[in-house]
Amino acid sequence: MNFDLPIDPISFWVGFAAGMLLMLFFQQVRPILRQTRQALGEQVETVKAGLSTSIETRYRQDVLKFMQANHLAAPLFSLDELSLPAALLAPPAPVVPEGEIPIEDIVALTLPYLPDWPEVGAVYGAAKMSLAEALSGGGDLLLVGRAGSGKTVALSRLALRTARRDPELGEELAARVPVYVHAAELVLPPKDHDKPLDVFYNALAEKVSTLVEAQLPQFLEAVFSGGLALLIVDGLDELPPTGHSGLIEFLADVKTRYPGVRLVAAAAPEDISAMEPLGLHPVAMAAWDRELAARFLERWAALWQEHVLNEPWAAALPPLPEPMVLNGWLLDSDDLASPLALTLKAWATYAGDTRGPRLADALDAYVRRMTAGIHNARPAMEQLAAQMTLTLNPNIARNAAGRFVSSFEDPTAPSDLPAEAPAEIEGLAEFADELDALLETSSFEDEIEEIKEGSAVAETTGAAAFKVDPFLGADLDALAEDTRPEKARRGKGRKADDVSGRSVRRMLPELVKSMILAYRPGSRISFSHPVVAGYLAGRGLASRGGAAPLLPQPPWTGRSLALEFVAAAGDVGALMNAMLDDEDPLMRRTLIAARWPRHAGTAAWRANLLRALAGLLQREDLSIGLRLRLSTALAYSGEKSIGALFRQMLSANSISVRFLGILGCGLSRSAKAVPELAQLLYDPSPQVSRAAALALVAIGDNPSLEAVTSALLQGDETLRKSAAEALANDPDEGFAVLKDGATVDDLAVRRAVVFGLARLRSQAWARELLETIQVEDSQWVVRNAAQQGLEAIGQFSLRVPRPQPPLHETGWLIKFASDQGMGVTEKTAWETAGLALRQGSEEQRLAAMDLLRQRPSAARNLLRDLYGILYGPEGEMRESAFWTLWQVGAAGVDLPSPEQLGV
Repeated sequence: MNFDLPIDPISFWVGFAAGMLLMLFFQQVRPILRQTRQALGEQVETVKAGLSTSIETRYRQDVLKFMQANHLAAPLFSLDELSLPAALLAPPAPVVPEGEIPIEDIVALTLPYLPDWPEVGAVYGAAKMSLAEALSGGGDLLLVGRAGSGKTVALSRLALRTARRDPELGEELAARVPVYVHAAELVLPPKDHDKPLDVFYNALAEKVSTLVEAQLPQFLEAVFSGGLALLIVDGLDELPPTGHSGLIEFLADVKTRYPGVRLVAAAAPEDISAMEPLGLHPVAMAAWDRELAARFLERWAALWQEHVLNEPWAAALPPLPEPMVLNGWLLDSDDLASPLALTLKAWATYAGDTRGPRLADALDAYVRRMTAGIHNARPAMEQLAAQMTLTLNPNIARNAAGRFVSSFEDPTAPSDLPAEAPAEIEGLAEFADELDALLETSSFEDEIEEIKEGSAVAETTGAAAFKVDPFLGADLDALAEDTRPEKARRGKGRKADDVSGRSVRRMLPELVKSMILAYRPGSRISFSHPVVAGYLAGRGLASRGGAAPLLPQPPWTGRSLALEFVAAAGDVGALMNAMLDDEDPLMRRTLIAARWPRHAGTAAWRANLLRALAGLLQREDLSIGLRLRLSTALAYSGEKSIGALFRQMLSANSISVRFLGILGCGLSRSAKAVPELAQLLYDPSPQVSRAAALALVAIGDNPSLEAVTSALLQGDETLRKSAAEALANDPDEGFAVLKDGATVDDLAVRRAVVFGLARLRSQAWARELLETIQVEDSQWVVRNAAQQGLEAIGQFSLRVPRPQPPLHETGWLIKFASDQGMGVTEKTAWETAGLALRQGSEEQRLAAMDLLRQRPSAARNLLRDLYGILYGPEGEMRESAFWTLWQVGAAGVDLPSPEQLGV
């Protein structure tokens, strides 16, 4: 086929030229297009980065706002205005065989580590560290403290400082983004749910601004994925072991998915089981001393004058004495160690509605003040709190709580419940019948039956008693059915405090407004503070003789607090006998009961309990750590005759009894004991002499300080050193003596003063003075001591918690195994550690116990060895064994009686 087509030469060459020109044009324009596209991409990235920075800035601002109300006195003052920096009880430096040996001061040489009784450390000047210091080593923390010890304020201040990018936190921590949540706000998703950060979204959505809330899921994903999150979990200490196991698993999964996350959580001394699965280092809250308490009261007085007395309604307040008089009265109290107790007492005192000197009185005033005008609020709250405690469920469904308080509603007020809902829960059963129902499967039936028969419980026929609410927790299993974010399920525009729902009673929103209760995500509700819940539960149980069902419960905050306040309001004589019948090697039930007398006033059972505790002080087969805890309980019992007991112990032949008597005199500030304590400064036992110096400075009157100063000037070398170190605990006279002593002619005094100055790590003037002495003192022995003091200050970093290498890579353990002709593998490492505990040197055995404290599950097979050390000779080994067993037991490992293990 012939395709011979005619071609116009002119058209051909014109088209050819046009194509060449177009090609040339594109070749010239292509770099310009590439640059334009790149510039547009950079602009897009800049816009994205700007939006991200804007969201982060707004989020940080939101944190600064909502954290200000995260404390008990929020109706009066902001957190920044009122709070003081939190302090932690510095843990001892871990023992590293053949490693650096820390220089120990008088407190480290004299007192055992008592993380669950920090009052002792507050009185005797135990070393403290800030929360920022504790985090500086890279370890995640478990903040351990009793309810009311200041954990929430400490965590809130950490969130605030991180939100502000406080440079004093350190570069790594200040760059992080705080994610503060309360355990009760975390509604866990089903296990197959693949978006764990939705849980944090649900907890935060109602707290942040609308603009931040819209972008919160993406922001959280970016923060967690980028390793920038500082996750702060408060309220874990308020849950029983049965209630937080799922939460711990969830947090462990979050840490696995997002390995760059730093975690700080709260825990109670009764239960630190989150420690091992979450890889946390337990650090104890430091109790307040008199200096901190005085600073707080000065701040309270100033804020009261500025914010309260200037209000128009303040004219109705009763006239009050001068703040100096009020604060002086408040400082003459046994509750200075607890920030919560001091806050409640200050509030009641300044408001003029105080009802007495005890914590229970301050709580009574607080509850009355906050619920004024709410019909039947007190009985309703007592019933609700007792119900939560009896069923180990402090965070219940709102509709269940609404039904439960319905019988206490004002009958003249309209109800929000549907017409078909019952007007009230069925009648309450008699308490004895309820005990039988609760304890059908308990292992404590015989014990509690004796309590029922021997106490007033059996006599309160006709009294209203508690019936376990069939609705309580009925909706909890259904909470996770819908996995959409909480705000999406709730519907836009409906806030957490919207209580117009058909299943919520009128009393609940009033109690939430009063800040006694708090709404939680997932349509749940809880008490705002565990101490308030414990107080109300204890009062309710005491009025009906219902404390016995708490005995079979596992250790948790709700149980301990309820028992404590039952003792404040009722006869717990029979219950006390059950608590003292304690086969636990740590006597944990006895120690719970030991806190009761301070609340009990003149109760008939009180004398018997104090007598039993005093008898235990004489038992030299018990560790000093246990007996010192009992001494502390006696010192704070409020019993006037306790001072005579401690003074009598000062003349005992036993060194340990004299030692405990001395410390008891210091804890109770017994001025009558000063002459005997002054003589004991020269006791041949270094342990007794050091304790006497500490106790005299703790008493703090002129005769006691003169006795210590005389020892500094006239004692031997060891006594001078102890006196100077003890004087470092007194910020007034003690500091002045140390400053003056640094310039005296006596060489021995100057050298001793150096050791006192070395204890003042946080005082800039003391460090400067040490540096001056190191360079300028005329005597080499003094300059050398100053250098040693500065080294001791530098060694404080050894006490900072740090992530540890895998056990089979631990240097001293590898060397120990090599000396035994063995190797260490990942599988055999704990067996080797057990061998070191049994056969190693004292240093290696102490190091092995350090390892077991971080891995409680590994201690299960070594309990017999630990018991053997616990019941062995007095000394550092026994005290370390007690501490190890305390930490292992608090982490959830069952500790059988010694007889069961053949010890």
